[in-house]
Amino acid sequence: MNTPLRLCAFCLYQVQPPPPQPFAPTSRRSGGITESGNNQQEDQFAKRKVEEGRVGEGYPFDSEPEFFPWCRKLTMTKEETGRIRKELMVGNDAAAREALAKDRIIIDYANGSVLPIYVICARANPDGRCADFQQR
Repeated sequence: MNTPLRLCAFCLYQVQPPPPQPFAPTSRRSGGITESGNNQQEDQFAKRKVEEGRVGEGYPFDSEPEFFPWCRKLTMTKEETGRIRKELMVGNDAAAREALAKDRIIIDYANGSVLPIYVICARANPDGRCADFQQR
């Protein structure tokens, strides 16, 4: 028997980045504003290309993606990473090692930062079988 496909677009935990808006809805379109909008679109295009490269190469996202949906369930919160950091400060590294093994955090060993890895839906659910899927 086939199990139903679990599509991230219908999952309660998916976070969809807002679409870029080069112009405010009430702005007047003068030459300067249009040029500024074009520059913003070029910046957005460059950022999108960088994110596409990171997704394609499998690099982790230690900041919230601007163009790709990500999973709120599989991404640790700042509070959770803060607790891990506090545990590390007192010499307990069990939670940090577990999170590292699951690719849920990045540790900046030089300054002691613990950052969540934003789990991209396309990576977490490439075949529609996500165990953490929750219907909206």
